[in-house]
Amino acid sequence: MLTIGMAAPNVKVPDGEGRLSLLKKVATKGPLVIFFYPKDFTPGCVKQACMLRDLHGELAAQGIRVLGVSHQDEASHARFRAAHDLPFELIADVDRRLIKAFEVEGPFGLVRRTTYLVDREGRIADAVRADFRIDRHEAFVRRAIAAAAEGRGADRPSSGR
Repeated sequence: MLTIGMAAPNVKVPDGEGRLSLLKKVATKGPLVIFFYPKDFTPGCVKQACMLRDLHGELAAQGIRVLGVSHQDEASHARFRAAHDLPFELIADVDRRLIKAFEVEGPFGLVRRTTYLVDREGRIADAVRADFRIDRHEAFVRRAIAAAAEGRGADRPSSGR
């Protein structure tokens, strides 16, 4: 798992306008919540994605974008997004480039459920890993929203971990 304060891997991600851009450039538009999840349509992943969907308005109001990443292909992600009305991008990391770069690959090739907050400078501002406790990811996201709303900026949430 990447540590707080280090530069996030400068890989290509969707820029919100239909293009791929380097993460550092995308982050300059505002903080990013990047969540890694094991597999589309599994119960825990549905719960996590729907939690982020339900908080998406609050995130967007604070200028925080959301990107989801797993190793399924684009067709699977399109079905997953449509089935759960997800308003954010899902990255099909079939070659596991991002999964490896963000150090979330677990034993037997499983993706560890990990959420990062990347600040405007492209650094890891905060992170949480909890494979089965979706509530920890929700608390993490709520802290980022609260920090932005209080003027501390989502780039520097109070950890509270």
